[in-house]
Amino acid sequence: MKNRRSMFFWKTKFTLLFFNIALLGIALFCLAVFYGLGRILTEYEYSLGWRLGFILLEVGFMGFIFSILISMFLVLHRILGPLPRIESVLSEVIKGNHSLRVTIRKRDMIHGLVDKINAIIEMLEKKK
Repeated sequence: MKNRRSMFFWKTKFTLLFFNIALLGIALFCLAVFYGLGRILTEYEYSLGWRLGFILLEVGFMGFIFSILISMFLVLHRILGPLPRIESVLSEVIKGNHSLRVTIRKRDMIHGLVDKINAIIEMLEKKK
C-alpha cells in the first residue's frame, strides 16, 4: 500500500468551494423542477396516485442527485489526489534533487501533466 494517499483532499478550501457551488446549482435546479411540477400538477393534488407518483419522483430525483455528488467526489479525488505528491517532488527538485520522478496511480486523471513534469525534471537532470 505504498501508493495510499495520506491526505484525501489536497486543498480543502478549493474542494469545499467546488462542492458548495455544485450543491447550490443542484438545489436551484431542484427548486425549479419541483416548483414547475407543483404548478403543472395542481389539478391532481387530491388524488392518491399523484401523491404516490410525486413521492416516487422525489426519491428518484434524490438518488440522481446523490449519484451526481458521489461522481463529483470521485472525479475530484482522481484529479486533486496526486497534487500533494507533485508538490513534494517539485519542492525537492527546486532544492536540487533532480533524481526524483513524480509517480501517480493508474486511475488518476492527470497522467499527461505528470509525464510533462517528469520530462522537465529529466531535462534539468541532463543539464546538471
